[in-house]
Amino acid sequence: MQGNNVIYSRLTCRPVLARRNVGAPFLSRFCPGVMAGVLFLAWGHAASAATTQERYYAHDAVEDSHGVIAPWYQGQNGQIDFRVRVAAEFLKRYPWVDTDTSVMAGPHYIFNARVDLAPDGTISVLPAANQMNGNLGQRFKYITESLPRYYRYSGDPIVFSHLKI
Repeated sequence: MQGNNVIYSRLTCRPVLARRNVGAPFLSRFCPGVMAGVLFLAWGHAASAATTQERYYAHDAVEDSHGVIAPWYQGQNGQIDFRVRVAAEFLKRYPWVDTDTSVMAGPHYIFNARVDLAPDGTISVLPAANQMNGNLGQRFKYITESLPRYYRYSGDPIVFSHLKI
């Protein structure tokens, strides 16, 4: 609803916004001095490039022929292959549990998500806690969705030993 340059809410019929300078040009709404100052600063301040570093996070900085930072990983398909491979190799090396301590034999990450990774790459499974039962359903969903996707991506048949249908 509108009337007398005031916009009313359709739900409450209360004034929401008073309309001023309805037909005024854009620049007349702002102080001309402020606009001139902004334009002066924009023209007077030259754009400068960021300083480069020798290392970014855990990797040496790599630049292309134009001096632009380039991806550090040069393998096929870029960094996604590297990250998928690291995650898959971790799951492949995960310790398995036997039938003497579990309902069935399988990778320990199915039954217990607590893990410790030593600096030499050894995976140690930590004791399960009583409050861990809540994530069994989420772990099942993760396993049944991610391993088939990994198989479609890589063709690695190792997933069939982790998924029994």
